[in-house]
Amino acid sequence: MVQRLLEFEPTIIGRNGKWLKDQMEEQGLDLDDVHAALREHGLSRVEQMKLAVLEEDGSISIVPAAGEDTPQARRRRRRYKRSAF
Repeated sequence: MVQRLLEFEPTIIGRNGKWLKDQMEEQGLDLDDVHAALREHGLSRVEQMKLAVLEEDGSISIVPAAGEDTPQARRRRRRYKRSAF
């Protein structure tokens, strides 16, 4: 049971060019974190993003919108650990 409490599910934090601010706040992310993830995935504007996911390991995955020419997807590690409580 304790292990289950410490395991985290991926969380969608952005969709269709917009950040889901309630989810970002719940996960302890700010605009600096997510904009850095966009840049690391070769995007310059949030409108170029189809989907953004905070992964179980704390990285942020970005799926570009159709037609966006970006380098191979990379993941960004968060600067801090998630609290279990």
